[in-house]
Amino acid sequence: MGIVWIDEQENPFVIEVTIPRVVVMPLKAYLYPEDKKECYPISVVERLKEEWQPLIPDAIREAFTHVGKAYDHGYILNNDTYYCSELIYEILLRANQGEAVFPLNEMTFRSPVTGEFTEGWIRHFEELGMPVPEGEPGINPGAMSRSEVIDMELYVFPISPY
Repeated sequence: MGIVWIDEQENPFVIEVTIPRVVVMPLKAYLYPEDKKECYPISVVERLKEEWQPLIPDAIREAFTHVGKAYDHGYILNNDTYYCSELIYEILLRANQGEAVFPLNEMTFRSPVTGEFTEGWIRHFEELGMPVPEGEPGINPGAMSRSEVIDMELYVFPISPY
């Protein structure tokens, strides 16, 4: 998940959080990652509704202040590390003078089938030496994609660019 920025020469880039940090990458590299040549991911393009679009220039300027900051493996807000949707939430929050554009959710790491934490999440947080942040505020791409502040634009299907 990222935000598109177009430079002075009209080259498109994406500012996103990857492991290990916040990066700026060419749009083509984002859509067609070298390490996924066998099965490119499907991308969804969504756009802020018109009333929110004036925030974009400030949000992009804010995003650049986070380039190089570490990935947030613990999914905790306000710790100067970021996961993908947290970066978008944060830059729009700051661009909107501290008023949230996207609502936060209560995070869950429980299986929807069993209601228990999965082994993967238990192991992940044990390795970090922290408890599972169940019920803590957070944001995720799915919740953002269903928000009333954005419109679905298109799907980018994984057709090889080569």
